Amino acid sequence: MAMSVEQFRELMTEKYLRRAVELDNSAGAAKAYFNLGLAYQRLKHYEDSEEAYRNALALRPNYPEAWYNLALLELQNKNYDKAEEHGKPELYGEED
Repeated sequence: MAMSVEQFRELMTEKYLRRAVELDNSAGAAKAYFNLGLAYQRLKHYEDSEEAYRNALALRPNYPEAWYNLALLELQNKNYDKAEEHGKPELYGEED
């Protein structure tokens, strides 16, 4: 089965984001991990997406977008308690 242009673009995005994370494993890599999480989410690789968001949060704990997307993944998996926990505003804190 042939790959669509959109599927190819998403796979290439994932490849380059993974490489960016490998090259920059500092606090600046949090954005790359977040973007990798988005790419995985679009590809419906939800476990990989969750891992990428958690890696972003390990580097930047006050990352609202990562917490929000992690909460959405939990809602999708019907883990309502975890989703509510990840959606608490106090987790977001002040921007770094």
